[in-house]
Amino acid sequence: GKMWENTRDFDGYLRDPMTTHENMKFDPDLKRMEYIMLSMRTKKGLDLTAYSKLGDKKELLKNAARYIESGHIKKSRNHLIATEDKGFLISDTLTEKLI
Repeated sequence: GKMWENTRDFDGYLRDPMTTHENMKFDPDLKRMEYIMLSMRTKKGLDLTAYSKLGDKKELLKNAARYIESGHIKKSRNHLIATEDKGFLISDTLTEKLI
């Protein structure tokens, strides 16, 4: 697949929002990181079975352990979910730490 980045010039974007600034190769590592970022922003959370096809589930759980203990992430049987009261507000930080 392919990804692209919009122009960083806000006025330029307003003039032509369909113009892309840079094309990026959607490699396996980028796909893994995107999956973490997008999944942790949903109520369903990150599906660990689906993630295991993209990356090392044990490493992900190791990175998540501190945030599970602190209550920022809830671990269900097969999902990691950013908790609404603590985790959702820092979902960008959680994503960075899980990657």
